[in-house]
Amino acid sequence: MFQASKTHLDDLHIKQLEEVCIVIDKQDQIIGVETKKNCHLMENIEKGDLFHQGFSVILFNTKNQLLVQQRLLCAQLFQGHFMDSCSSHPLYTPNELEEKDVMGMRRAALRYLQTELGIHQEQDIIFMSQKYQSVSVRCYLTLDPDAREVKSFRYMSQEEVWELLDRRGFLFPWWPYLENVSPFVEPDKIHGL
Repeated sequence: MFQASKTHLDDLHIKQLEEVCIVIDKQDQIIGVETKKNCHLMENIEKGDLFHQGFSVILFNTKNQLLVQQRLLCAQLFQGHFMDSCSSHPLYTPNELEEKDVMGMRRAALRYLQTELGIHQEQDIIFMSQKYQSVSVRCYLTLDPDAREVKSFRYMSQEEVWELLDRRGFLFPWWPYLENVSPFVEPDKIHGL
């Protein structure tokens, strides 16, 4: 998690720390706003005071391989670690607060996909559930990752990810069904964090 020192951050990341996140209760009801910096300070995380909305996008290519990215060593969070395809937060703006059809969260995910991976916003995404406000896309994509955000990336097969992770209860039940994930979509279900 983010530590108080900003010495390893560039100007882009320092500016992002001032973005305003949506603070929520455990039922995803908005109860306030706070800067990304304060939401990610370890002391606030340990106190559990600033539970906030976030999303995780998982992208699959046409071979059903999952795109994972390696964070830069100077990233705000999870420096050097391999992660999902893209993750961030919706901001406290009218466009990203819209709840109907989870449009605000989807707009935030599309905004950050373009920022982080250079993926144009014409692509639609499927909202799966509220564990991390996860969304999924399966298609052919041209990637142009922002070198200030992404150290490297690669596609991994289900078997390769299985070897790395023990997330069987969340990711793996629907991976074999990427042609039609609609039976697994649970927009109102909030999974335990």
